[in-house]
Amino acid sequence: QWQPLTPATDGSYDSLAMAWDLLAPGGNISSSSAAHLFELAETFAPYIQRRAMAMPVPREVDTVVRSLKEAKKMLDIGFEVSVMSSHASFAEKDVWIECAKLGLEFSPAGSFDWKVPGHPFPLFCVTPIGQTDAFSLSNVQKNMTHVGVTIGYSLSLNIAPAQAIEGGFYAAEQIARDLDGRILDDANRELTESIKNQLRQELKQGLSLFARAGMTTGSSETIGLFS
Repeated sequence: QWQPLTPATDGSYDSLAMAWDLLAPGGNISSSSAAHLFELAETFAPYIQRRAMAMPVPREVDTVVRSLKEAKKMLDIGFEVSVMSSHASFAEKDVWIECAKLGLEFSPAGSFDWKVPGHPFPLFCVTPIGQTDAFSLSNVQKNMTHVGVTIGYSLSLNIAPAQAIEGGFYAAEQIARDLDGRILDDANRELTESIKNQLRQELKQGLSLFARAGMTTGSSETIGLFS
């Protein structure tokens, strides 16, 4: 079982793996750079009585990178509903109160999140629609208002999307009830039970696409590709 290498000198290892992200914010690994890294590994391998092996082999890296980019584009799937005020707007202070009642956490990015302990990304976020895309205490002090709020998440980063969509529906319904709002999907349709079921089915289809690509939503590998 793979685990991070430590300075401990007791015991022995069957193999050592050196890994690089094929896609990263600073640029992509190319076949030529992969070949260079492999050559470096080959110079190191004899010192630990091992033979270097590359996965994928350097000449295939450009093809793999293209495939990952295509998968990233195809699997850029999200869930989103909006709660729009039935009047002119919602007071931000009132939205804070509603999110607190729902047990959501205020994030440094200015959203209210349903968090999972130990996971870097929330199950869903609540953000404002209107003059700004982030909540803040200064907005509350200025009596800022918003025409609505958005509740959503990125499927690729979500560790429990089936629970997240139901939680998103529930949060939207509570906010709409307490603040007198209308719930719309991303096609501006009123959220009915039929639309809910359609969104649930679309979620299943999205999860199937990830499964066929050999990816698990919310996993460290998928987060590394999409975040």
